[in-house]
Amino acid sequence: MAPTFAVAVSLDEFRPGAVLVTASGEIDMATAPKLRAAILAQVNGKPVDIVVDLSAVSFLDSSGIAALVAGYRRVEETGGAFTVRNPQPRVQRVLQLSGLANVFAIGAA
Repeated sequence: MAPTFAVAVSLDEFRPGAVLVTASGEIDMATAPKLRAAILAQVNGKPVDIVVDLSAVSFLDSSGIAALVAGYRRVEETGGAFTVRNPQPRVQRVLQLSGLANVFAIGAA
């Protein structure tokens, strides 16, 4: 059975005015396009703060990294802020090894 993946979009209760994109499951070649689409759909040429919660993500591969980078770039282009929140240790390690832990704002709820 294939691992499940879900992505949800809501307002961020910890950061008023920010949009929260919550992902769960594994972010890989099959699921990364859904994450990318969810992030990019929130950016319509206007500044917006995006918070991506990865607390329920158990796996992140290079296509997941690419989805996050695409979101980060689009948000930065419009003058918004991009934050990754609560990555699990395994996912945090991937962000560190890729150098993105030094690019993205990474925080806890």
